[in-house]
Amino acid sequence: MHSPLPSSDSQYQPFSLKAAKELAAPQTWSASVATILVGGALVYACKGAGFGPAAFTPRALLVWLLMLLATVLMQAAINTFNDYRDFGKGTDSVETIVDETDAAIVYHHLDPKSALHFGVGLLLVAAVFGLAVVALSNWVTLVWGAVAVLGLLAYAFGPKPLSDLPVGEVVSGVWLGGITVWATFYAMTLAPPPTVIFAALPMIIFVGLIMLMNNTQDIERDREAGRLTLAGVLGWRASTILMVVCGVFAYVCLATLVLWQAALGAWPVWLLMLPLFGLIWSAKGWQRMLQKGNYTPELRSPMMGLANIMTYKCGIVMIVTCVLGGLL
Repeated sequence: MHSPLPSSDSQYQPFSLKAAKELAAPQTWSASVATILVGGALVYACKGAGFGPAAFTPRALLVWLLMLLATVLMQAAINTFNDYRDFGKGTDSVETIVDETDAAIVYHHLDPKSALHFGVGLLLVAAVFGLAVVALSNWVTLVWGAVAVLGLLAYAFGPKPLSDLPVGEVVSGVWLGGITVWATFYAMTLAPPPTVIFAALPMIIFVGLIMLMNNTQDIERDREAGRLTLAGVLGWRASTILMVVCGVFAYVCLATLVLWQAALGAWPVWLLMLPLFGLIWSAKGWQRMLQKGNYTPELRSPMMGLANIMTYKCGIVMIVTCVLGGLL
């Protein structure tokens, strides 16, 4: 095991690509990638008023790609800021973090300022992609972009960041799972989607579940650091029950979306079995993981890996459903 971060500036190690990767934590990007994919799929699924397959113009596709890059970079920035703040508070150390890939500042002997600068750099590049979306769209997307950045800063910084409060799990779900889907739909079509936010409910719940699962593994450490997350308020047992209940509700919403698209597209019965089979394939994994998962800091990486896999599975079911609904 590596030694703790040195106190002398001369002993800091150079900022490396490996450290950058661990700060950005690409294993968590399912929340942003899946939501942008679902946002585009919903454009494909909706028919009339310039939506549907015909909406996938070169401009719309470029906007979709820029939204994907901007959202992923913003999530990477959040991950970096969280590591920087945790180190500053003393909650990340060799004694408290057993996974060497989960505390890059500690295990890579980084100057904390270099990690902060890296996070700011990610955010600035995300802003460039966001401004490109605005240039291809209109001023409404600029407002949504500003809201997204302000939400990110409120979530990660301040005297009392939202991530340290019992609303953090809800905010992350609504921001990544809901607002991002809505903004992607709008930027691609330049039309408000009155029902898309309801179709995005499964993603809102799944993204919130990822954060709740992460915080459940950190209950003791967060309490010692003065954080009052939802998992910390509820405790381990109640948090596990809430995750199972929310998981069931997410799949009820997902099944409703499947049936809704089937009704709109008048799918034949045999074609309906494809997303329903995918729904069962994804739901069984979530149920097993939520009920039998070991929510301990030592098993954070494998548990979060499973959570990301299941989020991608949920996204695949939604995308297949929307594509079939748009074709038929």
